[in-house]
Amino acid sequence: MRDDISPKEMDRLVDLAQEDTDYAMQNARNNEPNYVASRLLALHSGHRIKFGEQHLMLIVKKNLSKSFESGPNNQGVIAEFEDFHTMTKDKYLVETNGHNGVQVTRKI
Repeated sequence: MRDDISPKEMDRLVDLAQEDTDYAMQNARNNEPNYVASRLLALHSGHRIKFGEQHLMLIVKKNLSKSFESGPNNQGVIAEFEDFHTMTKDKYLVETNGHNGVQVTRKI
């Protein structure tokens, strides 16, 4: 840990951390497609996401706008995933989990 951080720098870092926390709390239950897609990309792009016993890998297309479609009633997103073990591809509904993260809620 750096010990040469000035009090002003430390105050700014604390403010940034608080802003991040406030944003997360305000959006913890945000299930709008754009928000869910951005959280899905931020948290799981290049990483597996668990759905039941399956381990899924998000498939991101070169044109990001074609990677997702709005979920039913404009809630969450439908995204294509590849099963890590069987290598099969399917579409799944992804929604917020209430903790500023996202989860796969069902296969489409």
